[in-house]
Formats: sequence, C-alpha cells, structure tokens
Amino acid sequence: MLIDILSTICLTDLTIFFGSFMSKEITVLGGGIIGLSCAYYLNQIGYSVRVIDQRKIGDSCALGNAGYITPSHFVPLAAPGMVKKGIQWMLNPESPFYIHPKLDWSLLSWLWQFNRHCTRSHVERVKQALFELCSHSHRLYLDLEQVLPQKFQFQHNGIYVVSQTAKAQAEELALVRQAQQLGMNAREVSRGEFDRVFPDMEFDIDGGIYFPEDSHVHPGEFLSSLHNELKIRGVEFCENIEVKSILSKGARVTKVVGETQSFSVDELVLACGSWTPELAKQLGISIPIQAGKGYSVTVDKPWEIETPIILNEAAVAITPFKDKIRFAGTMEIAGVDLSINTRRVDGILKSVKRYIPNFDIESIDKSEAWAGLRPCSADGLPLIGRLPSYQNLTIAAGHAMLGLTLAPVTGQIIAEIISDQYENKYASILPTRFDSVAK
Repeated sequence: MLIDILSTICLTDLTIFFGSFMSKEITVLGGGIIGLSCAYYLNQIGYSVRVIDQRKIGDSCALGNAGYITPSHFVPLAAPGMVKKGIQWMLNPESPFYIHPKLDWSLLSWLWQFNRHCTRSHVERVKQALFELCSHSHRLYLDLEQVLPQKFQFQHNGIYVVSQTAKAQAEELALVRQAQQLGMNAREVSRGEFDRVFPDMEFDIDGGIYFPEDSHVHPGEFLSSLHNELKIRGVEFCENIEVKSILSKGARVTKVVGETQSFSVDELVLACGSWTPELAKQLGISIPIQAGKGYSVTVDKPWEIETPIILNEAAVAITPFKDKIRFAGTMEIAGVDLSINTRRVDGILKSVKRYIPNFDIESIDKSEAWAGLRPCSADGLPLIGRLPSYQNLTIAAGHAMLGLTLAPVTGQIIAEIISDQYENKYASILPTRFDSVAK
C-alpha cells in the first residue's frame, strides 16, 4: 500500500547520511501551521531554516479553527453540488457557503476551474490518495505528541456528524460506505448512543454517524509547542516582516525584500496561505487560490461534552476543549479580508440552536468572534511541490479546510523534496499539476 511505502522513509535516519552536506539555508515564507511544519521537518534532517512572517509567529489563520485532524475528510472541497449550493446561498448572508459577487478576473478564473472539478470522477480519482495523506499526517501528530516537550491538548475521541433531514443522513451513510471501503472505521449512530454520549444536550436531528479514528487538537497550543521547539533547535524567526518583493535571476530566486531589510535566498518555500498568489505573481507565477474566510466563537462550556460534533447541513463544527467550547464554520469567498461579518457569526450560532434547542444563544458574546482565511485551490486539493519555472522554489499552500490535518505530512513531503528524497506516491493530487499553474 502507498502508506506502507511512505512509512519506510525515516527523516531522522536521513540526518545521518545527508546532514553534513546540507549547508544551504532554507527560507520559509509563512509562519502559520504549514510554514512551521515545513521548518520542523527541514530542521530535523539538518537544514538551517529561517521563517519569515508578516505578523507575530503563532498569530496564524489556524489559531481559531475547529482543530480537527480528520482522515474522514477524504472528499475534496471541489465536490459535486458545491457550486450549485454556492449560487443558492449567495442571497443569504448567514448561509454556510457564500461567494461574494464581484468582477475580478482571478475569482472568475478560479470559479471556472473549481466548477470543472466538482465532479464525481474527480472525487473518485483523488479520494484514496487524500485519505492516505490525512491518515499518515494523523500518525505524525501522534509522534509529535510524544516528542514535543511542551504538551498540548490532543484528544482521540472521534467525531460525530449529525443530520436534520433524511436526505442528508442518506448521503452521510453513503460516505460511511466509502470510508469503510478505504479501510476506515465509520458507522451509523443510534439515538440512544447520542443520549448516552451527550446527556446534557437536546438534539433535533434525523440521525448521525461516527468516525472514531478522527481526533482534535487545540490549534493555539499546538502552534505554541511547535514554535517553542523550533526556537530551541535554532530556527531563525523574522516576525512582522511585510514582504515587498521577491527577486530572481534566471531560474533561481535570489532575495526576499522587506520594508526595512532583505534576505538572500538559497532555497525558498512559499507557505503563505491565502497570501501565496500575490507573492507568486512577483515571480510571474499564477497560483489558483482564493481565500475562504471561516469564523469561530469560543465560549465557556454550556454542556459537558468531550467529543466534537459536525452539524451536517449547516457545516458547523462544535469542538470541546478543557473548559471551553468552540463553534466554527462558514466558507466565505470574499478576498483577502479578515474583517468580521456579524451576520456570518449569527448564522453559525442560529444553526447550533436549530440542531440543539437547549442551546442558550442569548448568552453568547459575539464580540469574541474570530475570523481566519483558508487558502482554497481551484480543485480543492493542496499544492505541494517544486515550481517548474525555478530551481529553488517550492510551494506548500492551498489546503482549504485541511491545513491543520495535513500540516505534518506537508512539512515532511517538503523536506523530502528539497533533500531530493521524495518519490511522488500521491501523483493524482500533488506536484503533477504545477505545469498548468506556472506561467
């Protein structure tokens, strides 16, 4: 199996053979969860690493997300029916998926490409490889839980998905069958089980399913743990640096220029999330990524709950932490904009009330709402690999809602690519697509 082959590659062992030859420095643009993961695995095999971010390290777009690590999410964002739903919801400012209408060529081009990929054949072609990627990344999280000295909340309770309509429940049961075919544990859940697992909560639902192999992590604590470990290991961090330009000579990137300082480049990794396309343009490269804004509200626990729940039709995630609970959701395609649209927050909270009638929506302080940008590629899949136009440029972006899930495996793959140890085991979804995005 693909994953068995991948498991034979041990980056720690590679240090013995290649560490003394790795004199070049790797510059990672982006200090979010993907950038820090790239820095971790590059440092692990002996590279000197510098991380540059426009903000303070740790203040990333993963900070307030649902925290899910989900092998169960093997269906890409570009799936049948997504564009139709987006059109239907465009007039509803509280809907789960919203595309802000505007005459923008990059958005129109992205929408055209996205629509082309919203097919059953696309899902069938990539679901096995995406499942393998998510599953391997989950195992890497288990390793990190053991080796990172600063502990972080990491729970292995699985995830429930509940549906309010018979039609949606039937679709979820079809997903369960696909998951089982891929070798994943998944099952339908009885109403009695919900009453036992969530005794304080009243549900207005038709049914539900359970993915016991999923986990959840506290994103802020994990980012902090990884950041502190990298500082101890000697990784250089350059914070609050707004990159003004990226210079190149021939087929090589040579320099990253900030407002007050510049950095010479041996090897560059673009891991800037939704800001990646703007920076790539400076090198004559078009990257089909649009920012998909998500929102969350974190409050004191209104119920005793240990296991996350996804409200299916509303696309709302409920995540329990030690003494808090987080409600997260929506996908708003509206450009690189972190402003809070309170109607979107209202939509999340009203959805919780519909599914769980004993939720006290009036007690929620919406001023604590958070927004982050998910980098959504045109086919709903991550862009990980070398750009053919340059010899020393690698990209790690476009993870959409799987950024946290896929961060460790992305970092490991980037490290293998740069050290020339990578074999493309995921050819259906990874670097083979770059010829069509580089200009």
